[in-house]
Amino acid sequence: MSATPSPDALDRAEPEPDAGSIGPADSRRSGLALRAEGAQRPGPAPSGPPRRWIEYLALETRRATAVYWGAVGLVAAALFVPRLLPMADYPQHLGMAAIARRLTDSASPLHAGFELDYFTYNGLFHWLTAALGRALPVELAGRLVVSLAIVGLAAGALVLLRTLERPPAYAALLVPGLFSLALSWGFVNHALGVALGTFALVAVARAAQRPSVAAFVITAGLGLVIAFAHVLAMLLLCALATALALELAWRTAGATGATARRRALGALGRAAAALAPLGAGALHCVAVYRHQYRWDPGSYQDPVLEGTMPPLWKKLALFPTNVNGVHADFTDAVLAGGAVALLVAIAWRARRDRRAGIAPAGSRAPVLPLLVAGALYFAVPTVWIGTHVIYPRLAQLVLLTAIVAAPRVASPARFERLALALAVVAGVNLCAHAWAFARETDAASRVVDRLPPGRNVTAVVHDTGTFSFRTHSLLHLAAYYVARNEGEYAFNFARYASLPLGFRAGSQPAWPLRGWEFAPLDYDPRCGYARYYDVVLVVAPVGQEDASEAAIRRLVFREDAERPRLLAREGRFWGFDTAGLPANANP
Repeated sequence: MSATPSPDALDRAEPEPDAGSIGPADSRRSGLALRAEGAQRPGPAPSGPPRRWIEYLALETRRATAVYWGAVGLVAAALFVPRLLPMADYPQHLGMAAIARRLTDSASPLHAGFELDYFTYNGLFHWLTAALGRALPVELAGRLVVSLAIVGLAAGALVLLRTLERPPAYAALLVPGLFSLALSWGFVNHALGVALGTFALVAVARAAQRPSVAAFVITAGLGLVIAFAHVLAMLLLCALATALALELAWRTAGATGATARRRALGALGRAAAALAPLGAGALHCVAVYRHQYRWDPGSYQDPVLEGTMPPLWKKLALFPTNVNGVHADFTDAVLAGGAVALLVAIAWRARRDRRAGIAPAGSRAPVLPLLVAGALYFAVPTVWIGTHVIYPRLAQLVLLTAIVAAPRVASPARFERLALALAVVAGVNLCAHAWAFARETDAASRVVDRLPPGRNVTAVVHDTGTFSFRTHSLLHLAAYYVARNEGEYAFNFARYASLPLGFRAGSQPAWPLRGWEFAPLDYDPRCGYARYYDVVLVVAPVGQEDASEAAIRRLVFREDAERPRLLAREGRFWGFDTAGLPANANP
């Protein structure tokens, strides 16, 4: 424990007169005078990086450590409250992982329609879930992998702060953004890539400051895994790692007292050596892109929205929502805004401390990664290379780099308590919304369970959101059926080239003339696509929980209202069997 007096104690101190003092009046110097001499009496310096690996996962005290990991545990535990998850695309990836697991059986009939291609940059979730699914129920495996991404990001952020000798309690400010907007959209491979990317930044930082073979090997290995997880996560890692390596290498080179030219050359060489191992992952992404672009060039363009984005002022205003604005009441966005406000307050207090001369000693915070992340957030469009919701995904990394760049303050206790309290409230808030989501959607899960196994299922969803979560968490409801009852589901993401599961040539049912994935009123029960996927999950409009069966039949099946057989019904969730309906000439 340091014997250095606190700044408040220095303000109250009354120095003893020495032999040359004139008198009592001169001996009673004010606190302002002591602050002016703060450079001679700095606050306690950081003790350096931990010596044991377990200490990288700890905060300053046992109590703070318990509170931090308790808050993170609440965020992860929320995934196990409802039977369905409040994540839009997640059921698609879960269904694909379930099919991939079944394809490990050489006798599976699915080999006639599907094939695996692990030469991809969007496949880590599917591989991990399929592997775990051989020993566990595939839904449990999927939840564990998503929770691993959440806990991994929390751990990686803490290790990064410890490695850079930043205040570890600042990691609590990331907790409101752990279940991010990107994760609520179901971008699970991206989430895994970002979590692993924090550890890759740790390895790059170590290599830039203290080069070693171990750091290079770890960087290369993590880079390849991240490249296999998600291409955008790899691109962002390369950008942030370059910024971090350059800044740390420049500071390290400056410590030798070399000339500016030699310092610049030394910094560039050290940074290049630290970043070189990421080249393997980057080359993997380039090779996958070139292979898939030749296969289907049109899959990388959105003919309507390519390159579009909101004005810069709106990006700034929506920043807390883009970090985490998934609750219908936007309480999570308020908490994310609270984290931003606390970072601003820390920066303001640190500025006051510097002016007063009582700024704590210690290593400077790296700011170049924050500048790069912020520039990308404002420059990248919403739709890019045919992929949607691009720039909002960067908000989480802007928050992370802002936490890394946050300065030390002379009296950190109040800020640390506020950060930890904010983390706990964020965890409790997510659990409460997960409980509310369970009350809204567990009936849908029970309807899925009551459908006959081994069939081909589609969903006609009139309201994709819920009162607790505003993202389209019911959009791909049919994919849960495959995770539980085998069979196949309509509008499968296997149609996209970038994923590890694909349709065999000529095996995909002809695409419908008018798809109903996003337009339920376009459902044509007699078209060829509907005849192939002849078990129908129906989500009636909100407010029609007590609607009569006849009304739902007319809404969905129109002139064929009396033909389908009712399989299950709970609230506004229905299941029908349309086998035997006549077919028309439409695909």
